[in-house]
Amino acid sequence: MLPAAKSGAVHTKSVVMKIYEKIRALREERQWSQEELAVRLGLSANGYAKN
Repeated sequence: MLPAAKSGAVHTKSVVMKIYEKIRALREERQWSQEELAVRLGLSANGYAKN
């Protein structure tokens, strides 16, 4: 793998983790469970957990 490609993959993972952390923080701030957020997003709890 080329160094630039590897670096891009690491950057993408970092961005995804920041988004995940922001969603989690907002969910906890509102005191919503993962299941509650899934319902509000129109997803099943399993569908939310897989994404």
